[in-house]
Amino acid sequence: MASDEMPKSIEKLERFKEISFIIGSGPSLDEFYPGFIDKLHEMGTVLGVNSVAERYHCDYNVRKSFSKEGVVPSEVPEYKFANEDCMLIISEYDCGVISQSNCNSRLDGDYFFFEHTQNRGPWALEMPEPEGNRIIASWSTITSAMHVAAKMGTSHIIIIGHDLSKGNFFQYYKSKRKGPAYWKFRGQTIRVKEYLEREYGVSVSILTPYIGVGRISNKLPRFFEARVKISELIREFPKHLRIQIMKRLRGNY
Repeated sequence: MASDEMPKSIEKLERFKEISFIIGSGPSLDEFYPGFIDKLHEMGTVLGVNSVAERYHCDYNVRKSFSKEGVVPSEVPEYKFANEDCMLIISEYDCGVISQSNCNSRLDGDYFFFEHTQNRGPWALEMPEPEGNRIIASWSTITSAMHVAAKMGTSHIIIIGHDLSKGNFFQYYKSKRKGPAYWKFRGQTIRVKEYLEREYGVSVSILTPYIGVGRISNKLPRFFEARVKISELIREFPKHLRIQIMKRLRGNY
């Protein structure tokens, strides 16, 4: 999609409506009544994360990569958004990892980009100054969309399809329920939720049949996060052991 237009900072966006709906890709989207998601734009601003905007009516499509992670294409892809007026919002750098070689905003095109913090992984979120221009970048694009909505003046954020479980809704990724271990993102979402409520005075709610981050106490996230870390260490141990064995074998030759 060759274009003579230049990308614009999100500071040029119009103020969002009182309510912002952020749509993730969780399998719970399959459980909602047909047409429900597509009518949300009548009640507020709708932000679809990654490929969600190609299936549901969204006002904005929020991404950290144009397509394949780790690769900045030669031009902005031609997305087939369900709403032809949907506008792209993307992180300044691919995957939220600040690197001059992977700068998304160097591509010409009619889209918006946001400056952001360094993506440091699930256990080391960097919270920016509320009055600054940077948006939170984490493993989950949902957290960036949440911060963009708060920054653009919305008062109530309602998150749908952020199930924090394995898999995506049926029509995502060409009808294949693929996806990373989303449960790793739970601690990030909780901390960003608390940050936005504290610093921007917004309310953040989860609308999903799954637990998500809505039904929690103040103590549970810290306890749950410790369990997640231990589970991750156990899951990753065989891989790390294999790597160490291979290193030792190579060292003997």
